[in-house]
Amino acid sequence: MCFSATASFAAAGISAVIGIAIQYKKPARREAPLAAFPLLFATQQSIEGLLWVFLPSVTQSASIVTVLAMLYTVFAEILWPIMTPIAVLMVETDRPRRRIMRGLALTGLLVAGYMLFAMLTSPITAEIYHHSIRYFNDFPYLLPYRLVYVLAICGPLLLSSQRTIQTFGALVFLGYLMSLYFYIGVLISVWCFFAAAASGVLYFHFQRPRPV
Repeated sequence: MCFSATASFAAAGISAVIGIAIQYKKPARREAPLAAFPLLFATQQSIEGLLWVFLPSVTQSASIVTVLAMLYTVFAEILWPIMTPIAVLMVETDRPRRRIMRGLALTGLLVAGYMLFAMLTSPITAEIYHHSIRYFNDFPYLLPYRLVYVLAICGPLLLSSQRTIQTFGALVFLGYLMSLYFYIGVLISVWCFFAAAASGVLYFHFQRPRPV
């Protein structure tokens, strides 16, 4: 698969349309974080689209590339591990599941804090790598950190008692496995692209009556 500015901006536009359509459904206050997912993915994909524009002339736009790479990574490695378990917890009605989700929310906070420390210690940069964008730094990451990261994001979605959220989680996890197997060198970029596409499922969540 070949990714490009066109693909990123197209994903951003589609996600934005879905996000606006969800907002027209007037989500309840506790649903606001979940309802914001497509719009946040639209922002993230727009950032990557801009990276595609500036990376070919990186010698003339190095500072812009650095800022965009940092912004993209803040979404991928700090926002999503924190926001995903909290958003799912806020709409969950099953008490046993909520207890587990609280633990996953704490896990998300810890892994996001670890990622933030890594970013501040060793700034993120980006490069075009095999028709995708690779984000990297020189921080010596602990081996299991990525497993904890995936658990914090996919765990709450798959654990949800609501079918559309489970479906979204299954698609996000499948996207991770595909990215890990086929695009390991650019895993974060490709997985976030797949997750942005999968967030369209959330439109159907707000189309039907939700638990009170």
